[in-house]
Order: sequence, then structure tokens, then C-alpha cells
Amino acid sequence: MIAILIIFTLILPPLSGLPGIGIFIAAALPLLALAIVVFIFWDLGKVIYSEMERLADLIAEKLEELENKH
Repeated sequence: MIAILIIFTLILPPLSGLPGIGIFIAAALPLLALAIVVFIFWDLGKVIYSEMERLADLIAEKLEELENKH
């Protein structure tokens, strides 16, 4: 995330100086950075969810084994 911000900060001034399309690129670049950040958090959320689901299944199995022993 920090690298994205640093790259964004370094690229934005030279690109906005391009004649004709610089303004459009300068407007689109923050949206692109936001999309990348949202994608990173989305993927991180999927990983955390799958790990929590795996842990919940493991706990459920252990509880079922304990119940079957008694």
C-alpha cells in the first residue's frame, strides 16, 4: 500500500504535464490506485474468511470428537 502511494506520488506530476491527455491521466490515476487498494483489501478479506472458516471447522470436529467419546 505504501509502495502504491509512493509510485502514485512520483508518477502524477509528470503525467499531468502531458499536453492533451495529461489532465485525463491525472484524473484516472487516483481511481486506478483506489481500485488496486480495494482489490488488495478484497483479496485479504477472502483469505481471512477462509482461514476463519477452516478454524471453525477444526473446532467443530474437535467438539464432535469430544461429544462422541462421552
